[in-house]
Amino acid sequence: MIEDKKEICFTGREIKLGIPSEYEAALLKNRVIASFDRRRRCIERQLKRIAKEEEAVEEFDEELILEVTGLTEWPVVVCCKIEEEFLELPKEVIITSMKKHQKCFPLIDSKGDIIPKFLVVSNLPSLDIREEDLYDE
Repeated sequence: MIEDKKEICFTGREIKLGIPSEYEAALLKNRVIASFDRRRRCIERQLKRIAKEEEAVEEFDEELILEVTGLTEWPVVVCCKIEEEFLELPKEVIITSMKKHQKCFPLIDSKGDIIPKFLVVSNLPSLDIREEDLYDE
């Protein structure tokens, strides 16, 4: 008999784990995507979907995607608004600050201009991830 193990996830919830083959399903049920690659694909799908909805170019910094994948268990991409006064700063300053310091994804239009919105990959187990973003085709 295998002794039940306990896993503590980022949110502080305790999850009882039985046999190893149930590990991923038990974590997923508790809003933890165990697989790094699966989280990365989930993030990429959300980024691209929201960028398309916002009529932005669907290209994102791969290094930043990998970084935020490692920082989250239940990645939910949220679209946020940039205050107009910040758009007076040079484009390079805005983009560098967002990517390097805030781990955010700026939205750029087809002309290369900043759209006054950005995307954040947050660890929000209180929010749902769309089924089409969560599972591979």
